[in-house]
Amino acid sequence: MKKIIFYLTILFFASCSSDNTSNDTNEEIEIEANNEEENQEEQEEPTDDIPTVAIGKWIDKTYRLDNTDLVLSDSLEIILEDNRMQSFSGLSSMNLNPREVRGEIEYVNDKIYRFELFIDNISAERSLYSYVNGLLSEVKSRDLESFPSEYSYTKMEFENDQDAVLVKIFSSDDDETYELTESSKIVLNQHNNRVLYESGENVNTYDYDDNQNIVKISNDISSHEYTYSDIINTEAIIYEATFGKRTNMLLGNGSLLGFVKTLNKNVFRTGTKISGPNNFNITVNIEEANEGGYLTKLSYYNSDANSENQSEFMFN
Repeated sequence: MKKIIFYLTILFFASCSSDNTSNDTNEEIEIEANNEEENQEEQEEPTDDIPTVAIGKWIDKTYRLDNTDLVLSDSLEIILEDNRMQSFSGLSSMNLNPREVRGEIEYVNDKIYRFELFIDNISAERSLYSYVNGLLSEVKSRDLESFPSEYSYTKMEFENDQDAVLVKIFSSDDDETYELTESSKIVLNQHNNRVLYESGENVNTYDYDDNQNIVKISNDISSHEYTYSDIINTEAIIYEATFGKRTNMLLGNGSLLGFVKTLNKNVFRTGTKISGPNNFNITVNIEEANEGGYLTKLSYYNSDANSENQSEFMFN
């Protein structure tokens, strides 16, 4: 099943989680709450200061190129509280078939616990997050493969090993028997920025500027470079408030665009593939900020997806 193009791509790259009854879910929440209280003194997730700006709503739209015309394919309205995502709703065209989508986000002990996407009121993607000593330890996800009730399941385990985080990904068809499908290593620096991702022969390295913006992502096959404006990235504020920077850096495996849109202090201006197969570039068409320097509107064209994305942020 083709996934919703939601621009929460980095958080759903393994999006699939276990199916629990409502009673099971409540029991898990209580267990997590007790675990967090017992280890409260040991919790540590270094992060930079999050701005005190108050963002109330985020509207995100994607237009696909149809011949020579841009046609609206996805439209979402995300409601925020304390800069955190609380819910979202809108329309998404899957295989040119418009469907109603909505989402629910749940927090426990000031950390995200559940992120769930519904398509036509059917649970399509759900991820449950667990923590040890305040650090992400597991994500169990469930992904709808075909309507109305055929699911696949994924479990991600995170183990801290000195200066690296070891990640194991398991898959299942029945949420009972899981098979290891991938192992990787992620190295974070003192700012919780990812500097290395290694999975088998695939090795990505990440370079940053003085503002902790990613300026280069490289591997043996290709290399991408990015430039930034001085405008403060409102979308990154939302993601850090919702998931935490460290969690974002651990889950952001699949999408280069997801990295530059959601994990950098400043708003990206250009993205260019400087080596490797196929041409790739991102061009910003509209970039507006409020008096405080925070992004209020962004429009960019992605040549790789042949689409245009428009984001608008409303402040309280």
